[in-house]
Parts: sequence; structure tokens; C-alpha cells
Amino acid sequence: MFWMGWIVLLFNFVLHFILRAYWVGLVGLSSVFPEGIKYDDLPNCSDAAKAKVRKRLPSFPDYASTLDRICSVIFAFSFALVLIYLAITLTFFVLLSLYIMIPVELRPFEPGTLFAFVSLFFIIPALGVGLLNMKWAQKIPLAVKIKDSILEVLAIFLFHVFRNPIEDISLTFTSYYSLKKNYLFMAGYFIILTFFSIALLYYANPINGKTNIRTHYHETVDSNRILSFHYDNLRGNKMISVPTIQSDILGSKDPFIKLFIPYTRRMELLLKDQCPIRKILDKEQEEDYEKYKNQASIDCISGSIDLKINGNEYPNDDFVFSTRSDKNTRGIQYYIPSNGLPDGKNTIEISADHFKENAEGAKIISIPFWFSKINKSLTTLSL
Repeated sequence: MFWMGWIVLLFNFVLHFILRAYWVGLVGLSSVFPEGIKYDDLPNCSDAAKAKVRKRLPSFPDYASTLDRICSVIFAFSFALVLIYLAITLTFFVLLSLYIMIPVELRPFEPGTLFAFVSLFFIIPALGVGLLNMKWAQKIPLAVKIKDSILEVLAIFLFHVFRNPIEDISLTFTSYYSLKKNYLFMAGYFIILTFFSIALLYYANPINGKTNIRTHYHETVDSNRILSFHYDNLRGNKMISVPTIQSDILGSKDPFIKLFIPYTRRMELLLKDQCPIRKILDKEQEEDYEKYKNQASIDCISGSIDLKINGNEYPNDDFVFSTRSDKNTRGIQYYIPSNGLPDGKNTIEISADHFKENAEGAKIISIPFWFSKINKSLTTLSL
């Protein structure tokens, strides 16, 4: 979202700079040659050609005045787009901040779903306004009233503190130009902006552009790729949303691999559907519900998780419930002994029904790590 705002701003700046530079050149040229083009003194030009040129080209003052108006409109239009961008960004920032305040396990959906819902909240009413703007709808008082109410709500929630300056500019354009001209201008502008954005992203952007293509660097999430959010020492301040271990390098000072799997909202919904606790308890156990519910929960969770170390099965019920103090994230913690691990690369594979499918369509997460029986401090000294 941020990069799109910068592209719009850059595009409008470049367009305004080119036209304004042309206007400065015209003003300077008209001051040096106040009479403009002397058509009677044009060499090698017939009278018919002179007449056509005279008819096609306006005088310097008129041309400079027209160009000045175009530059002013572009500048005002650019300013309105920047304000709209800031308003929308602020709206999503506030919603995302409220979303982050909700504990991970209680979040009803992912951030991407939140973005989609909010977008639909604005897009669907906007389409309705476009429909109610048609001539047949303008003849129906109720339709006009509904349209005005939708516009009022959209303006309040979408533009809030930026509403007045945005409406000043947009209503000025609407009052001076017909809807047809406004729509044609917007369509042409966004078509040019689209080509400009594609060219900029493809050739100049260091992240997505041509200059950063790595033909043999594959993005497949498997045991041949290190993802920093799977390791406590590499993740930084990011929230814990996927399985994680303490480090990508373990040594003799790490008698256990601490594998933490967050108990997400997605996992909660799946387990509620697959194995409600009261249904998996028999009648005698159900009478003493509090006594047996913890074991029932362990059985339910372990039944949805498959854990392997270097391809070998590991007991999936050998975990404890844990709350991470750094992010206050609740989940399950495995303490996997490291004394039987070979030196070098090892891989943990976690398969769970609540995981999202990877690039290969499997619900598996691979966490590679490197282990050495030699003390890590001695290894560092030897280097």
C-alpha cells in the first residue's frame, strides 16, 4: 500500500515537472519574442501551409495560459490523491492496530482477510453509488436519499480528518467539468499510471524488478531454505505465528530442542469441530469433567499433529502447555532431546491439519537446523 502511494506521488511529480518546465520555456520564449511566430516571414512555406499552421497553433500567451491551467489542475489533483492515500492508510493503520491488540489465539481471521473485508466494505457501497448515479435512479427520491446516505458514511469512515480538503478539490472539478469528461480523464490517467507503475516496478524496483532476478534461487518452503520467523534468535520483534525453535545452530549446551507451536485461532476452530471434549469423554469421565478434560485436550491436539525428526517419528503427545513471556503467546511446547542427533544438518517436520498449504500443496512445515556436539564457545575460538 505504501509503495503504491509513492508511485502515484512520483508519477504526478514527474508529469507536473515536465509540463511546468515546458510552461516556463514558453513564458521565457514569449518574453524574448513577444510577437510570437511571424508567419509571413516563414521561408519555404506556401500560403496554404501557413494558414494551416496559423489555425493549428495558438498564440504564445494563450498557449502558456492553457498550459498553466493544466499544471494547476494536475497539482491539485495530485494533492487530492495524496490526501486520499493518507486517509486510507490511516484507516487501515487504526484497524490493524486494534487487530494486533487481540491475542493471537482469539483472532477470528488473518490480517489479509481483515484487509479484504475492509476493502469490500468500501468497494461494494461505492459500486452501489455508481449504480444510483444513473439517470433512472436519479428520478427516484428514495434512491437519491440512499445514495446521499452512503456517500456520507463513506466520507466519514474513509476520509475522516481529510474529508473537507478532499471534497473541496473533487467537487470543484465536478462542478466545472461534466461527469463524462471527469470519467474520461480518470480513465486515461489511471491507464497511463498503470503502465508507469509496471515499468517502474519491473526495471527500477530493487525488490521486484528485473535487476534483482535470481534464476536459480527458489522460493519453495522446504528443508533447503531458512525462514527467520522459525528461529527465536533470528525472528527479532515479530510476533510468533508459526512453529519456532530457539536457534538455527545448536550445540552441546542445548540438551533439548525447544519446539513451540502457537495455539492459533485457526487451530482452535479446527479442534472444536473435529473433537469436542465432551464428546470424546466416556460417561464415567464426563461425570468428573474437570479431572479428565486436560488429558482429553492433549489427546485431541496430539491427534492433529504429526512430528518427525530427520524422518523419524517423535511422540506427538510429549508436550506441555506454555505461554511465551516475550509475546504473551499461548501454545504447546516440545522438549526434544538432542543427545541422539548427528552432527551437521537436521530437520524437524511438523504436519498439522490447521497449517496452511505450502507451495507443494502439503500442510507441512520444515525447520532445518545445524547441530554440533562440540561446545559452541570452543568452536567460536577455533575460528
